[in-house]
Amino acid sequence: MGCIFLLCTLFILQVVPDRFEDDPPKKLSIVQAIERARVKNPNYLSAEASVEAAHADLKGALGMLLPNVRVQSNYTHFINPQVFTIEPRTFINPTKETIRFTLLPNNALDATGVLTQPIFDNLAFSGYKSSKINLELAKLKTIKSFNMLALQVKQSYYQVLLTKFLLEVNIVTLDYANQNLDVVEQKYKNGETSEYDLLRARVQKSNAYPPFLQAKNNLIKAKNTLRELLNIPFEHDFVLTDTLFEKVPQRLDTLVTSQDVYSSTDYMVQELNEVGASQQIKVNEAEYWPVLSFNGTYQRSFLNGLNPATGYLDYNAFVGVRLTYTLFGGGARKAKVEKAKAMFSMARLSKENSFLDLKKKLIDSILEVNRSVSEIEAQEGALNQARRALEIAFERYDLGVGTQLEIISGQESLRAAMANYANAYYEYLINMSQYDYLTKDYEAEY
Repeated sequence: MGCIFLLCTLFILQVVPDRFEDDPPKKLSIVQAIERARVKNPNYLSAEASVEAAHADLKGALGMLLPNVRVQSNYTHFINPQVFTIEPRTFINPTKETIRFTLLPNNALDATGVLTQPIFDNLAFSGYKSSKINLELAKLKTIKSFNMLALQVKQSYYQVLLTKFLLEVNIVTLDYANQNLDVVEQKYKNGETSEYDLLRARVQKSNAYPPFLQAKNNLIKAKNTLRELLNIPFEHDFVLTDTLFEKVPQRLDTLVTSQDVYSSTDYMVQELNEVGASQQIKVNEAEYWPVLSFNGTYQRSFLNGLNPATGYLDYNAFVGVRLTYTLFGGGARKAKVEKAKAMFSMARLSKENSFLDLKKKLIDSILEVNRSVSEIEAQEGALNQARRALEIAFERYDLGVGTQLEIISGQESLRAAMANYANAYYEYLINMSQYDYLTKDYEAEY
């Protein structure tokens, strides 16, 4: 039996797919990264589960409006049944023998079926409407959760691209420093350069190594952040197929309208929160309303067993309408209504504050995007100048009028210019992704 159980377990594990166990990708575009996060990220899957829970609550609320049928059965055995005796030679019993009969049977079995159908139940109806609002709210929150997840994935993806580029820059810089030191040491031995140039070359190499190590660690940490978001094992490596400089920077229109805020998922969540709070007032107020329901009961009783010779069968049926109204509930209903009204006021204020906050974030986001574009343009000019300065340094060195120190200085300036340009581009992508989060629905886009 143990072997059979083990074989069945292995079969189930092979047949039933696990959404968390798969072959992690070796190459990832930003679109593929977001799509993987949708099906692998535990936080987002938890948000999706909340929609399923809201669906179940809605079904439960609907059940309060549908017919309710229940069946029950009781069996009773009397150990000392009550016996009624009539003495002989009396007016009631003129015979010579005593008459004895049992008032209650020795055994009694009954089965009862009860049908209840609400006719008017404002509390149940209000609860059903509240459950529908909660379902829509759960769906909206799931969309918001996915939008946030997409934002995190994009920003983490860009972070990996930036750290990878900066590592490549530092590798080239370290290689330049080693080459410069070799050249300067040889020239110093030949008496063709000064000790100052030699020290400067050694300082360049020493200064180049710590940034290289830092860039290497930054890339590892950035990849680990992305692995966590995509639920990829930390020991698994992958390559990003997009590049840091793929998008052409574009300025945004500075005009922000109220419609831009209304179409934001964050604002729609706040708006639906207000609707839900308003409906909760109606739910609590519905406890003051009477409840009218139809009730039908059918009962069968078997007395002294099921044998027709010794027992008998009894039938009963009842049909009626029930009206229930609570005259006094100790003040609990009033307290619930007051609390619901306070929560509604809080939800309305939160919505109004959300409108102002989102509009400010939109304006700030646009300003940051446009500033990043200007920063890219300025850093691009500085990068071109640094490249040209290094070219001139090499030309002067070849003509014999320049020094190795000019080349070292030019290389360091070029490295700094490349890093500044990459960081400016990264800031543009981060600011643009923040703007997209405020204005786009990634759920529909992906």
